[in-house]
Parts: sequence; C-alpha cells; structure tokens
Amino acid sequence: MSLVRYSNVIHPMHRAGMSISRIHRRLQSMDPSVTYYKVQKFLKDHYACQSPRKRTPYPTRKFCSDFPVIRRILEDCYSADSSVTIAVILKRLKERNIVISPSQVRRLREKLGYRKAPTKYCHIIRDTNKEKRLQFCTRMIENHEDFSQCIFTDETTVQVGCATKHCFVKQNDYFARLRSRAKHPAKIHLWGGISMRGPTELAMFAGEIRMDSQKYCEIIERCYMPFATTIYNGYGVLVQDNAPAHKSAYTTARMKTLKIKLLDWPPESPDLNPIELVWGSLKSFVRKQNPRTVEELRKTVAVFWKSLTPAVCTNYIMGMQKKLYRVIKNEGGHIYEGR
Repeated sequence: MSLVRYSNVIHPMHRAGMSISRIHRRLQSMDPSVTYYKVQKFLKDHYACQSPRKRTPYPTRKFCSDFPVIRRILEDCYSADSSVTIAVILKRLKERNIVISPSQVRRLREKLGYRKAPTKYCHIIRDTNKEKRLQFCTRMIENHEDFSQCIFTDETTVQVGCATKHCFVKQNDYFARLRSRAKHPAKIHLWGGISMRGPTELAMFAGEIRMDSQKYCEIIERCYMPFATTIYNGYGVLVQDNAPAHKSAYTTARMKTLKIKLLDWPPESPDLNPIELVWGSLKSFVRKQNPRTVEELRKTVAVFWKSLTPAVCTNYIMGMQKKLYRVIKNEGGHIYEGR
C-alpha cells in the first residue's frame, strides 16, 4: 500500500526532526499495516525525486588591506628560518600594528605553498669546500669517470638497542610506549668498502677502541690490500674521506710504501660516497633484527655484509653520475637523495 495519502503527516514530522522509528509508531496508530521499511522507502524515494539544492559558496574570509606586508613578512621569516613558529610571525606583524589570527597565518602560509615536512639534518659545507666539490665533479664528468676501478671505503658505528621512532598503542596506555635503553649501549665500529666487483672484507672492532693512524693502516693492510691485489690485480683506486687518521703523515707514508693509488676526494663530501648508502641500509637492517647483545649485533652485521653482491654494490655506485650533476647544479652545495 502506498503511503502517499499520509504524506501530509509524514513530511511535517520528518521536517520537525523526528526519526523514522517515531514516525512509524505514529502511523501504526492510524494504520497497523504500515511498516518501518515502507516509511523509510517513502522518504528515500521522495528526496531522490527532488533536484539537489545548490550549495551556496562559502564566503572567503578576506585578509586585511595590509596583505602585501603580511606576505612579505611571512616569506622573510621562513626564508631566514624554516622552523619559525606562528607566534614569532604574529609578533613581527604586531610590531607593524597588524593584528590577525593564527588561523589566518596558517591559511596564508598554505596559499604561498609552504608545507610541513620532516627536518633532515646534513653535514656542513663551507664555501671554500663548495668550490673544491664543484671542481671535483666537473673534472670527473670531463674525464668520463665511471668509477669502475674505485673502491669506496669508510667507517661507521652500530649499537645494540632498538631506536624506532613510532609505535602503536591503545588509547590511555601510557606505559606501552616506553622502551628501556641503556645509558651507554654496547657498540662496535666497522670499516668496509664496496666496488663494482663486490665488497671488501669487513673489519669489526670494539666500540672502546679509538681509530688512529696506526689502527687504520692495520685495517688497510688486512682488509683492503688483499681485495685490491686479488680482485683488481693491484690496479684498484682507494676512495677515502679526509678524516685525520686518513690524512696523517704516518698514514700518507704508509700508503706510499704500499703503493696504494688514491682518488683525491673533496672535503666535506659524505653525500657523494656511495658507501654511506650502504651504512644506511645496514642500520635499517639492524633495527629490524633488533639484536640485544654485542655477539648478536656482530652476527647481524655479518649477515647483511654477505648479502652485498657485485650487482648490489654496482647499483649503489651507479648513482654517482647523478650526484655529480646535482652538485654542479647546486654550485657545490648539498644535494638531495632520490630519483
């Protein structure tokens, strides 16, 4: 049975905010054959037949007449310090007798193209070293260097203990997100190298041992020399940074005695060395495995190092060409990682 004859009853009740259940109960007192689903379908069909009402556009809130001044102050603040807070911006505006709300600053900031992004810290590059980086990259491109003979080496440190940034806990469960961490966690130092023909032997030594010139030369003789002699027949080129232990008089003399060929590497340029990407992958692997003792940490590092095949190492090194052009484009400054 159609409910059209009850439309003059149903519509006023529905417009008054009554639920379908209440309308149904009222109609049953008039006609027991009326069901809940009939009322629901009647209202649904009724509103479906009506043309949708045009939504009135939300009136945009206009900024004050000092909009150009506000924009200039906001851009100056973020150019000087990308981490500046809205409170500082409002204070700067107040000094110019301009009073607006924080929400207006947020909307203007978004309109100007500023987006919140995680801060990524990088090394310092002084102006003198920017020029050296620029000259190095230009020379490598002009010489059509493919780095096929280079063995990229470096040191790093890994430690016991998980350092995850996020965790998932239930609401109001404060203690679930707590993680115990030692004040001085056990750690080990690593030295290693990669080339297009695979990785060198990995040197691991205790965290309390200091890397000096003598220790560094011992590692070079034990881990680098056999690899360069066997795999490259003595024609490999050692790539190392400008750490004090690498450039001391003792190390320089020892390198000459061992007849090691060196690539003149620009200072303050860890972003150019592909071994840094390997260390990043290694530390990510260690975090996932979450070793609890130094012995477990050593085994975890050894497992990762065995996974470095010549193909994997080549992929890391092939990215050098892209980095050279990016350094030149940025006039020796920082480069961004990615494709």
